Amino acid sequence: IAVEAGIPFVSPRDFDRAGIDYASAKLISAVDFGRLSRKCQPQRGDLLMARYGTVGAVRMVTTDLTFLASYSIAVIRPDPTRANDRFLYWALVSPYAQGQVAHNIRGAIQADLGLKAIRQLLIPTPKLSEQCRIVAYLDGVQGRVDALKALQENTSAELAALLPSILNRAFRGEF
Repeated sequence: IAVEAGIPFVSPRDFDRAGIDYASAKLISAVDFGRLSRKCQPQRGDLLMARYGTVGAVRMVTTDLTFLASYSIAVIRPDPTRANDRFLYWALVSPYAQGQVAHNIRGAIQADLGLKAIRQLLIPTPKLSEQCRIVAYLDGVQGRVDALKALQENTSAELAALLPSILNRAFRGEF
C-alpha cells in the first residue's frame, strides 16, 4: 500500500536512461517493507531485470539506499567469485542475452519473463581477469558514446536556436 513517506518500491517504470529513478518510485511503509523484504532486498552490485513491461531492461544497483524491487523485477545477485557485476550487466544487455530474453517471453497481452527463464540464460563467463579487461573496454566505449551524445544534443540545441535568426536574415534579404 502506497504511503506519502516511506521506502522506495521500485518497478520497471522507475528505470530511466541514467539507471533507476528512486525519487519517482512508489513508497511503502516500514512495516510493509519488513514483510516484503524477507525474501530479497536489493543491494549495491545487484542487477535488476524487468520481467513485465519493458521486459529484459537491466539496471545496476549503484547505491546503498534501502529500497525494495517489485515482483515485476528479478533481482540478480552475481557471485563475486565467478562474475564481475559490471561484466554481468554488459552480458545481460548484449544482443546475445536479449535475444534469449525475447525468445522466452510469455504472453501476448501482458508480456512476461519467468524467473526460470532468467535462471536459464546462457552467459559465457571467462576468467575474472578477462571479465575486468572486457568491462574496462566497454565502459570506455560507453563513455565516448555518452560524450558524443552530449555533443550532439548541444549542437542540435545551438542549431535550433540559430535557425530563426538565419531565417529572419534570409527573409530580410541579408544573404
